[in-house]
Amino acid sequence: MMFEKNQSQNSEAIAIVKGDANVKQTENPVYQWFGPINANLNLTFEKAYQIERKDWDKGIVDCTYRIYGREFTDLSCMKGTTLEEIPDEGCDEFEIRQHEDGIRFLYCYSSIPTFDSGDREWGSHSQKALYCDDRGIHLISCLHGYKIGRISVYLGLQSAGERFEKWLEYLQCENPGVDFFG
Repeated sequence: MMFEKNQSQNSEAIAIVKGDANVKQTENPVYQWFGPINANLNLTFEKAYQIERKDWDKGIVDCTYRIYGREFTDLSCMKGTTLEEIPDEGCDEFEIRQHEDGIRFLYCYSSIPTFDSGDREWGSHSQKALYCDDRGIHLISCLHGYKIGRISVYLGLQSAGERFEKWLEYLQCENPGVDFFG
């Protein structure tokens, strides 16, 4: 499935507002969604960014960043009121949520087995938030433990497999800047 992008991207896509982190654009804007039903599903985006910790011991803490005007602090993008639980999608929790700013998003949480204190510190949880706005469909993803080392941001979904179409229907985008079934 291919998507049309909204050409009105005249403001900065992502910026650090406050906090001790760096943001950089990555060369590969492809996200590989893992899970038993949608194993190895590649989502191709227009752009991808990494928000990374400056202090390797501390991680990302109290970092406020802006994505096309929406502001988040650390993983506040994952918080919201649960509207519906969706079973059997390869996540411990797979839900439709509504953020405090009113935007609906798909939320996926997975617990990852740990083998040592380093895993528990940096890599024991995976969270994803998929949402749409007038600029397209975006994904925020983070693999973390009790410390956050990196937050990945993917902007402007360009293509996804047909198995992914049903998830997009849950978002109920009024003007996502994309043609879901194009």
